Amino acid sequence: MNFSIYPLLMQLEDFQKGGNTRKHLVRLRRMKDADPEYLHDYRLAALQKLLKHAYTNVPFYKKEFDALGVKPEDIKSFADFSKLPALDREKVKSETFDLFSKVHDRAAIQEGYTSGSSGTPMLFHYDQKSYSAGRAAVLFGWELAGKRMGDKMITVWGDRTTAEEKWPKLSSRLKAALYRNKRISSYSLSEEEKIRKALDIMQRRRGGYVFGYTNAIHTIASYAEAHDIALEVKFDGVFTTAENLLPHQRRAIEDVMGPVYDAYGCQEILGMAYQCQERKGYHIIEPNLIFETEECGVEDSREIIVTDLWNYAWPLLRYKPGDLVSGEMGRGCPCGCTWSMFERLDGRTTDVITAPDGRRIYYTLWLVISFVLDHYRDIKQFQWVKKAHDKLVLRLLFNNGPDESIRNSIKVDLEPYFKDVMHFEVEFVDKFETSPTGKHRVVLDLTK
Repeated sequence: MNFSIYPLLMQLEDFQKGGNTRKHLVRLRRMKDADPEYLHDYRLAALQKLLKHAYTNVPFYKKEFDALGVKPEDIKSFADFSKLPALDREKVKSETFDLFSKVHDRAAIQEGYTSGSSGTPMLFHYDQKSYSAGRAAVLFGWELAGKRMGDKMITVWGDRTTAEEKWPKLSSRLKAALYRNKRISSYSLSEEEKIRKALDIMQRRRGGYVFGYTNAIHTIASYAEAHDIALEVKFDGVFTTAENLLPHQRRAIEDVMGPVYDAYGCQEILGMAYQCQERKGYHIIEPNLIFETEECGVEDSREIIVTDLWNYAWPLLRYKPGDLVSGEMGRGCPCGCTWSMFERLDGRTTDVITAPDGRRIYYTLWLVISFVLDHYRDIKQFQWVKKAHDKLVLRLLFNNGPDESIRNSIKVDLEPYFKDVMHFEVEFVDKFETSPTGKHRVVLDLTK
């Protein structure tokens, strides 16, 4: 494909939908190596403009600011901004209608739902301009890893409705063809036939890039390893997102498919942080965001608080998406990008298990599962399940079926970690059903 065609397609799509993706992408490229002081002033000015709009035009923020005795002009720094109360998902759900901007046309505001991986799906809203900024962030994040416009792509994504109703439409198929994007439905990958079909598609693709849910991509890679299926041509890169990437998953995907570049974002705020070709941390897309963290009582992890600087139609100020990170890395990276970085994504706040004595178990779960996965390489998937207030179960799915002797071996190895904490069991399962959105939940609390 002539790579000059891709920007033209993007501009045509922007013209049709009233977006400005190309403009945002050019802005991000220009600011990749911006002086940190310039970047600070740019983001602060963008924040103050958003705050003024929110106070004047969004009922929820007018009410909140007045209750605090705060005006937008009182917020002169990021430190001042960090003193405002954070907005969690429960608050967003209860205040949905008061978050709409009065000066935006409701008919032009679109809606979506979060995946529900942290509980009940949340309704969110955005306009085409904020979507364009998020889409540009995704494209730029891929560029940090080396992808060029027009490189062919396989997308492993989609719930049942998307795969069976949206993707088959003529317009959708034409768009996928023009963008050189082959799509694989993630929700059906619990079936062996569909996994083999996905591998056949990857075999025929002969290079390019893969993008999609971490667990869905790992399912394909794990199956290939277990059945000695090798791709004749590996991919230039694999972009994992939407689910926590664990070390054993990275290893399997890289062995089968090619180098992995993990990304962080959520449906309500696209494209927040990306690994570049150095893969030493995650570059925060700072020109689009105010990215904060706070202590949350889970060992070294900190909870994310984020503000989308471009969603004026339905602003989210100091929003908690429910995700954990650790290890701030400053701004130095050999790739030349001057934006702030964090070292590691640690999962979701809902992945934390509370023991009967009140202690919060998190790193123990990942320490234990890392040990298991290192010693039993045929494990395809796992899931932690809190079945009762004092009972924790590790469910395991093997590629070729487990040997029953393994159960007692694992239980003996792991029981010391949970002694005097919770009753611990190991279960083998024949399959895990994916969620309606195609995701696999690695921690499930049945007591909630």
